[in-house]
Amino acid sequence: MKIFLLLLSIFLNKSLLANEKIYESNFFEISINTKNTEEDKDREIEKVKILSLDLILNKILNKKNFNNFKKKIKLQNEINYLIKNIIIENEFISNNKYSAKVKINFDKVEIIELFRKNKINYSDLESSDLMFVAYEKNSLSKEGLSKNNTFYKKVNIKNYGLLNFIYPDLSLNDRFILPYNEIENISLSNFNELSNKYKSNYLIIVKIKTDKIKNDFSIHIYSSARDEIIYTSNFKINNNINYQNQLLSIINDWWKNLNIIDLRIINKQSCFIKNSNIHELYFIISKIKSISQIKSFNLLKIDLGMNLYDIIYYGDKLNFSLKLTNKSIKNHIDSKKQCILSLKS
Repeated sequence: MKIFLLLLSIFLNKSLLANEKIYESNFFEISINTKNTEEDKDREIEKVKILSLDLILNKILNKKNFNNFKKKIKLQNEINYLIKNIIIENEFISNNKYSAKVKINFDKVEIIELFRKNKINYSDLESSDLMFVAYEKNSLSKEGLSKNNTFYKKVNIKNYGLLNFIYPDLSLNDRFILPYNEIENISLSNFNELSNKYKSNYLIIVKIKTDKIKNDFSIHIYSSARDEIIYTSNFKINNNINYQNQLLSIINDWWKNLNIIDLRIINKQSCFIKNSNIHELYFIISKIKSISQIKSFNLLKIDLGMNLYDIIYYGDKLNFSLKLTNKSIKNHIDSKKQCILSLKS
């Protein structure tokens, strides 16, 4: 039997590189030669179920928690409880061939409940724009924010998993703000100026030392809010191997670790929801309830345009606040130290 269902590794890369909603699945193409259409069709769809869920898990679980999930949970026993529906398009059936496009839609709430039940921490916060700042050194030259820097020719990815990337213009002005020697020496003041120019909260500083055999990488992540390097990592890789996947994997895991939802932590906050009409109120409530770490959301007091709610959620306050910002909800503490939630104007 010849099966054209693509390998998991290929789909993992395509999914991670796509800017999709975090809990959404892809269509998978099935094309098989078969003598038992129904049985083989069912088997291939079972494969698609596993592949589809693995793509979602790879987006939101760091390496440690992904391995923990695999050890604790038998997917064959759980996966059907997580499925919302199955979409089959362009289906073709004959005596010896089956082909179709299949998409498995999962229930986000059920996935989160499975995490909670098994104490699997996760992260589903999409990043703001992270900017690559690269420095490259070999036996002949040093390059920073220049079009001669081969890093910018090899790496031009806009989205990967939860991450969103931007790149400097590589203009004369960029090199004036941050000359190559300042990248080499990790000059914080210059990083802050470049960060302000591009409105990027984090700079991914990649220093590459190249010789005839290998590339030696040093990764430093700069936070403009803290004005400091908050993470460092190093790796070496042979020159004949593409370093992009290794680089992105490190940054991806850093982001998930930074924004992990620790299910051991439960916070409670009472907030007023400021709204101009009932439709706006319902809209704000739906946005808040869509945040995966919400445990409960209860009405405490009704007042025109300022209802009071009790919000209980998993994880720390900063993560929850960032989620509200991503949902275009303003989180404000007034003069009476009361929490006020409203739509961003």
